[in-house]
Amino acid sequence: NHAVALRDGTSPPEARGKLIAEMEARTNDVQSRDTFMGRRAREILRQEWRAYVPLYVVKIAPFFLQSGWRDVAEAVGFESRQRPLDLTSALVRRQWGKISTAFGQTDVPSLAHLAGMVFSLALTAFALAGAFSLRRLPKHQRAVGWLLAALVALFFLLSSPLSHARYRQPVQPLLFALAAVAVLGRPSRSLAAAVADHGADGAQQDAQIQAE
Repeated sequence: NHAVALRDGTSPPEARGKLIAEMEARTNDVQSRDTFMGRRAREILRQEWRAYVPLYVVKIAPFFLQSGWRDVAEAVGFESRQRPLDLTSALVRRQWGKISTAFGQTDVPSLAHLAGMVFSLALTAFALAGAFSLRRLPKHQRAVGWLLAALVALFFLLSSPLSHARYRQPVQPLLFALAAVAVLGRPSRSLAAAVADHGADGAQQDAQIQAE
């Protein structure tokens, strides 16, 4: 829908409505409609594959930054003065004024949304740092770490351009694990060194006692 909307200069809901109208003009047979939708999706992908490139680039922001905290604030009764920002569409269309206006709102849901983005940004930054620091871990731990990073990348690539926080939830624990590698990696090595030194001191003391 986003790719067709970018081509036609319309909005994704309008593009989706046009596609649904094409489907409803056909027979009511479910199999026939499924076949039509599959064929139409492949046609759009072949014709507009270039439009998917910027979509997959900008979806980094909603996939890794959106948190769903705004929805929580609205669910408990706080009202917002404006509709939630479609971050993907705004980034693709370079609507910087719309983005800055949305981030400048001071109602509770908007502030919760901004706080969630800051938290998610910090988590993503630490997880990325942890992924790069995996090479310093022992071989078996490094293999597990790379597996976690690969799963995060897989979920990111397989999610549609309309990414949101809910698509990140299955790999959220993995992001925390990778972030922990960045935060605790150096202290854990220091702890291991301290344990080794303690063991060496103990062995030396035992040797002295036996010598006496």
